[in-house]
Amino acid sequence: MKKAQLGFLTLIALIILLPVCFFQHEKNHWSEIDNRNLAELSENVSIDQTAQELKSYVNERIGFRYQMIDAYNRINKTLFHVFSHPDYDLGKEEELYPNIIENQLYDSYRQTFVVALEKMQHYCEDRGIKFYLMFDPNKISIYPEYIPDGVNYSSEWVDRFLEECANRGITVVDNYHYFKEIKDEVKLYNSKEDVAHWNDMGAFLGCNHVLRTLKEDFPAIEENRLEEMEVSEETVKYLQNSNIVINETVPRIRVPEHWVNIGEAEREALQKDATFANSAHFVSTSESDSSKPKILAFEGSYLYGGNHHAFLINQSREYITIHNYRNVLNLPYYVNVYQPDLVLFDVAEFVFAEYFFASSTMGNMIYPEAIKVYPYAEEEISLKSVEITEFTPAFRRIFVEVDSTDYQPAYVEFNGKTYDLEIVNGVYHLVTLSSNLEGVSELKFTFIDETNQKRYTAVHRLGE
Repeated sequence: MKKAQLGFLTLIALIILLPVCFFQHEKNHWSEIDNRNLAELSENVSIDQTAQELKSYVNERIGFRYQMIDAYNRINKTLFHVFSHPDYDLGKEEELYPNIIENQLYDSYRQTFVVALEKMQHYCEDRGIKFYLMFDPNKISIYPEYIPDGVNYSSEWVDRFLEECANRGITVVDNYHYFKEIKDEVKLYNSKEDVAHWNDMGAFLGCNHVLRTLKEDFPAIEENRLEEMEVSEETVKYLQNSNIVINETVPRIRVPEHWVNIGEAEREALQKDATFANSAHFVSTSESDSSKPKILAFEGSYLYGGNHHAFLINQSREYITIHNYRNVLNLPYYVNVYQPDLVLFDVAEFVFAEYFFASSTMGNMIYPEAIKVYPYAEEEISLKSVEITEFTPAFRRIFVEVDSTDYQPAYVEFNGKTYDLEIVNGVYHLVTLSSNLEGVSELKFTFIDETNQKRYTAVHRLGE
């Protein structure tokens, strides 16, 4: 009996001590399950913060954590048909969904979003730039038939939102209703792998839907043809950010690249919000693309993820991608930098939230009108100073000072393009690509005096 008790106590001791012995002490240790570095301990923090950090540190770094999570998941799924991963819900026929949240409403936040879109489109179109909203749905909105029993889910707000966009004349590429039409013809989302986004086939079809819309304004654009893509299948062993075995075979579609990315040198000047700082600038190397548009795209994970924006890069002569969310609300800054032919705003159903698009910012957006709005009589004005400086190797700053900063809006024209000026530290200011100033011999400045309905203009010749 004593031997049995001793053996039992030894087993308990091992269960307790072994995880401690295999504790993960490595700094900056990356966790595949959590898709981030594991918790660290800080110095010089309050007692309450230390206690919370210590709890997270121990919970995340205890030995055999991955194995314990895996065993817990397997037991729950096998015995109780419960999927215990914190990021997913298990539906019928083994279909996974991202966590199913409570039903959303078409509320004042979404109405504010629509008004902001209307301002964006107005800003672009008054400058001869096309604007398109690309709306991408959640998997659950397209395949609600697999929702677990007892869950009441509705995406009715999306219909209201898209209807309001239509009422205000906003150009929308509606992948929500398009996917509902074709969902029975092809699998648009995987069963388990990366279910928060479309799969490669969904991306291929969704982007072709975009291209069909763009072609109405840019006839040189063509739809991507599957026979020109590199099409294959891949068996994914583990659920994303976990060690849960799924062994799902998923489609892979790759676009043969005929472009170069020159955006690394530009990134520093584009980081208006450090949280969402991804950017790239692709330039086609094919002469056949010379008549295709220059696209400025504000992208979320539907296009960034899996390099799915390649389906759109493939039909442009230049393609600039900016991580959307808070950045797109600074639309004039990026338009002035790149002077695109069209702006594409990619937004997914699940990102309508304050964290991504702050209602206070959207509600207070004031974009300058285009110069053509002010057909006032012109009067020459003297410039106090003009300075062109290097911002980064890829960018220049133009500073111009006049006798007043009360003139609004203000513009500078060169090489057949018009740029909006901002006021920074009491002088008018523009950030633009260094390449935009190549070969420029003069700058024409225009300052609007709405009170007296006059346009004050001045020409500055470079090198004088």
